[in-house]
Amino acid sequence: NLYGSYWGVWQGAAGRHVLRYRTDGTYDTLAVGLNRPNGMAYRAGHIYVANSGTSEVFKIDTNGVRQLVATVPGATGVAVVPNHPDSLLVSSWGGSRIYGVGPNGVAIVSSSSLLNGPAGMTYDPAGNLYVGNFNDNRVLKYDGNGAFSIFATIAGAVSFVTYSDSTLIVADHQRQKVHIVPMDGSPTVSIGSGTATTTDGLNQQAAFNVPNGVVATPSGDTIYVSELMGKALRMIVRTSNNLSTSAVADHALQVHYNARQQSIHITQNKGFHSLQVRLFDLTGKLWLDQAVTGDQLPVQVQQGVYLIQLSHKGQVLHQQKLWIGR
Repeated sequence: NLYGSYWGVWQGAAGRHVLRYRTDGTYDTLAVGLNRPNGMAYRAGHIYVANSGTSEVFKIDTNGVRQLVATVPGATGVAVVPNHPDSLLVSSWGGSRIYGVGPNGVAIVSSSSLLNGPAGMTYDPAGNLYVGNFNDNRVLKYDGNGAFSIFATIAGAVSFVTYSDSTLIVADHQRQKVHIVPMDGSPTVSIGSGTATTTDGLNQQAAFNVPNGVVATPSGDTIYVSELMGKALRMIVRTSNNLSTSAVADHALQVHYNARQQSIHITQNKGFHSLQVRLFDLTGKLWLDQAVTGDQLPVQVQQGVYLIQLSHKGQVLHQQKLWIGR
């Protein structure tokens, strides 16, 4: 499952709930009665939510039962501390501090002068903490002993960040982009045209409407982005050296699923002798990678929503969501 908090409308009505998204494309409301729920973290069957409207952190189980964990001034983002099952870190955007929450209560972990509106936080496999500064577009690295250093500067407003497959993935509120920052110092890859709208497409053809939350599969093949103003959950699929959002429109190629024949049907007028078909589920798992020379391809997969991708000689031609059901 994926979980998303509804913060609400900018300078408008406050959001009150947390949603749960399933791999078949359906969703329901997991918890209600919150006040601008914002950053979240997951551990051992529980969701931890920073309820920014009341400066509280809640723990929510899979039945939606809510438990108050702590009161933290300006609670914005939450991170679970690796190898410490009872400990959390909570960022305070307004206070420019990082708090620790554990069995002994709440304490200030850092009020470094480099912290400037901290929001999202994430750990790498080595246990290093990275913090996104909303106010000055920086991503900071924490050494665990109280010292922060500047890891990267993003040309936009950093909101939430996540680590996956030797990269940091950064949601950029201001420039309407998602940035992929390699840990080895290689050039950053930016996705999005910069126009505040919800549009699917390859890399710079895609558009986001105030991207905020971000999470990725461990392999980094699939990235999920929530939009604050677009109220949409977006999916980015990384294919070879390309990154693309959930749909690539080539109207000369059409795809549909025939439930009676349990096969994918492809209509084209470009005369391609062979197309490579790849089928991903919403967790990014690859279910099918096969060349097809005809107009149909039998499939045996579980019912649900998938991402289908058609390519020719390594070039992605068409990509869309596809419902496969009985």
